[in-house]
Amino acid sequence: MCCSQRGSVTSTTLAKAGAAEDRGPVEHSLAMKLAPALLALALGLGSATARADAYTWGGSSGRFDVEVTVLGFNEGMGEGGWDEGSAREFAAWARRFNAIIPRGSSVSVRRDTLDDATKLTIRRGHEATEIRIPGGVDLDLALKIAARSFGVRRAPKLRAPARLFTIQLFASRTEAGAARFSGDMNELGVEADASFYHEACLPCSIPTTRTLGPGPDRRYRVITGVFDSPRAARRSLVALRRAWKVGGFVREL
Repeated sequence: MCCSQRGSVTSTTLAKAGAAEDRGPVEHSLAMKLAPALLALALGLGSATARADAYTWGGSSGRFDVEVTVLGFNEGMGEGGWDEGSAREFAAWARRFNAIIPRGSSVSVRRDTLDDATKLTIRRGHEATEIRIPGGVDLDLALKIAARSFGVRRAPKLRAPARLFTIQLFASRTEAGAARFSGDMNELGVEADASFYHEACLPCSIPTTRTLGPGPDRRYRVITGVFDSPRAARRSLVALRRAWKVGGFVREL
């Protein structure tokens, strides 16, 4: 748990059959990434060629947050850090959750390497309800449960793609030039803080910057951080300039 609060905690475990009945037809691709690892754990399989011992992903946006770590990936999952497509999907889910969570409340989803179920925690002030959902992470089911808990009859659908923002540090006409600058920043450890989404293999060395491009102007851009609002990106840029004396500006991904 991220916080310690006084108050009551109610715990419930969903029956496997009930969970299957509640599961909607929409399968989130982030959850699908977990399936091979969970299957490998269930079958007791291992691989000598595994690139990492574990894979972790998660994020925090508004009143909603997720933290997931699972064992057994051998496909290089998370080696490059956060993936734009996964970050955009998480932002979309976060918007749907935040639309039903009232002020003073929060929803969190947790699953760790030794867990046999996903833990959904719904907080209202100092009171919390913990619901254990058998199987892998299912954000669609978690959203339905949270909506019912807050008295919302139907969770909202998305009508527009989620927007993402980042901090651009550098641009070059050549890929090699951008790669050199990115390498220098990674070596120094220059990194935007407070990204709303993260993804990584464990143990791994995750680059702090990455290169985009080429864009319409044929330039390659070096960026750091991923944010679901320009305000959060600007706050991170101020801290980045203060800590590293680097230039840069906020741009949309």
